[in-house]
Amino acid sequence: MMQFLTQLWSIALGMLDQLFILTKLGGSRRPLFFSKGWGDIAELLKVVQRVEKSAIDGIPLVDAATTMTWGTAAADEFTRDGIISCPGSFESPIAADLPPEAQRCHFRFCAPAQSGICVWEQKPDRDQPRPTAVLLLLPATGEQGSSGRFKLATPLAKEYGWCTIIVTAPFYGSRKPKSQRLHHVDRVDSFCYQSLAIMTEAAALLSWCDARWPGVPLCVSGFSWGAAMSSCSGIIASQWMRESARVAVVPYVGSATPAVIADGLLASDIDWTALQRAWQDEKAIEKSKADSSVPKCVQAETRAEPIDATRQRLITLLADSLHLRSWQQPIVALGTYNKLAAVQAVSMRHDAILLPRYADELSQILRALCVTDRHEHRTYCGGHVSAFLRRGTLQRDAIVRAMAAVC
Repeated sequence: MMQFLTQLWSIALGMLDQLFILTKLGGSRRPLFFSKGWGDIAELLKVVQRVEKSAIDGIPLVDAATTMTWGTAAADEFTRDGIISCPGSFESPIAADLPPEAQRCHFRFCAPAQSGICVWEQKPDRDQPRPTAVLLLLPATGEQGSSGRFKLATPLAKEYGWCTIIVTAPFYGSRKPKSQRLHHVDRVDSFCYQSLAIMTEAAALLSWCDARWPGVPLCVSGFSWGAAMSSCSGIIASQWMRESARVAVVPYVGSATPAVIADGLLASDIDWTALQRAWQDEKAIEKSKADSSVPKCVQAETRAEPIDATRQRLITLLADSLHLRSWQQPIVALGTYNKLAAVQAVSMRHDAILLPRYADELSQILRALCVTDRHEHRTYCGGHVSAFLRRGTLQRDAIVRAMAAVC
């Protein structure tokens, strides 16, 4: 009886996802993803190959320390509650492929005020204490600010003395192109560059931490899209860093592929008409180039592909280009790779935005890259919205469990 009631409760909580889509994503005039079409996919795939090769070969794309600059901690609005923090930035590992506003990675380094850790001050490392541990928090889809993650970091700093780095994603907040509406990236290639950038930026920050404080316990976590990116960055960082480095990964309701955006309730947040039209125009242009006798009016007469075909094309592209398994398999095949020190995966039983099978797949991939007895996957009642509302407990507890395995 109790199991039946728990199932009903989980289903009821999962229905909040449907309500969220109806209330927050409703309306015909709201901005949508990919309103300007596909972008340059051929060039994107070259960048994907470069990042994959870097991860597999264990050769860092960038040394964050060489371009890192700091702001002023005293003017920081988040300096309160026993936490001192300072904004910093460095050049993104794929800066050349990003718009000007997004070419520098912006982050915020938070430390317990009583710890004496002020990495932004020009002091020799021997004159500053070492952090007990460092946590990287990556944003969820649409999470352009730092306040939510700062609230998550504050009790961890107070109770355990951990430092936290809060990263701003490309195309978000201070890194958002002027022409972009809200967080809706307007081209498919830009959406992929956004993921490639933040996963390599987070990996560069983890590597910077390990170089500055050798052996310090490290953990990277995020919610939803941030969970996927934390998984990728943890794997990349583990390959870039020394064998003695200890990196834990905490994907809080994440996926192994960005294709999830087109295979759940978030599919209603995509401008499918624009993708159909862009593909139609591209095919018409190719046809006219192949046969100079074909008049330009043929472009307008070319039939648009069915919406299901466009959807499958997008899912295939995202799955083929940015699926975590495409990195995991060659890394494992090498036989000599640095394993993740711990994995604490969390998923929701009735998630309608990020379908549970995606979270299960992510957990299985990470299991193969983790120290055998330090992988755990917990599933809770509810859906994506209830997971968001419970970040302060469920995500926090998962981070604490992961840190316990590496500290």
